[in-house]
Amino acid sequence: VDVDFTGSSEQVDGPLNSVLGYTYAGVYMVFQAATDPDIAPNAGCYRVINIIAPEGSIVNPKFPAACTGGNEVACIVHNTVFRALAQIPSDGGGGAHVMACDHGSSNNMIISGQDPKSGERYVIYEYPEGGWGGNRDRDGLSAVWSIVGNTWNVPVEVVEERFPVRVERYELRTDSGGAGIHRGGLGIRRDHRLLGHDARLSIVANRVRIAPWGLDGGHAGATAGFVINPGTDDERPAAPQFGSKASDVPLGVGEVISQLTAGGGGWGDPVRRDPELVVADVLAGYVSAEAAADTFLVI
Repeated sequence: VDVDFTGSSEQVDGPLNSVLGYTYAGVYMVFQAATDPDIAPNAGCYRVINIIAPEGSIVNPKFPAACTGGNEVACIVHNTVFRALAQIPSDGGGGAHVMACDHGSSNNMIISGQDPKSGERYVIYEYPEGGWGGNRDRDGLSAVWSIVGNTWNVPVEVVEERFPVRVERYELRTDSGGAGIHRGGLGIRRDHRLLGHDARLSIVANRVRIAPWGLDGGHAGATAGFVINPGTDDERPAAPQFGSKASDVPLGVGEVISQLTAGGGGWGDPVRRDPELVVADVLAGYVSAEAAADTFLVI
């Protein structure tokens, strides 16, 4: 197999360059998933994959390129390879095991400030879960980390015990999974309120403007978002310039930062989804009654 990244953007000044190791990993993990996930990774698996990544590009930058956020590009790499493999005819159910686009981001969000009780500086580093894409066999998983990652979520109790914030919401996002015969997984919403102090916010994420795509007629998942003081007169985007990239954003006492992660894309025409599954999704709060009627044609 040749995986050719010729024509990719040149390396950038910001920290989004994917070093060659990231790029290779983003390719290798897809082929392992698409063939047999139970094969132990070994050199023989990789020998048949030829990766072409021009030096000086965003997938193979020259030193001293910034690359701390290169995992965001690695997410795009693995989504791209999945989408390419999905174009191979399945021959009635065979072929590569692929899924629609997942939430495709590390969802990095950092809140930093000074604890008003202890006087010590603190940093909260959140990289919460999102939805995986549906595939030809099943719905996408909800509230799991990107396929590129290997981290666990941080319990609300731990955050509130260690830091001067209150987590006011931590929930699945209704209708965030892309509609399909097999629905995309749901993203999450997590709200932090600052208690008794000012703080600063930084974000390195993705999928705020381009939704996770579906396959075989499946719909896209919901986009991500970062909002300060949602539902109030002072509601505003946390990253107005880039949507998902921001640095040193000021937050005041009592303000809320709401992080919404993307859902996964759906697989197949949603009208063909089993109506009983649609009803179960509505009862569980995964799909709204309005979406069930308008998209799945189930009342």
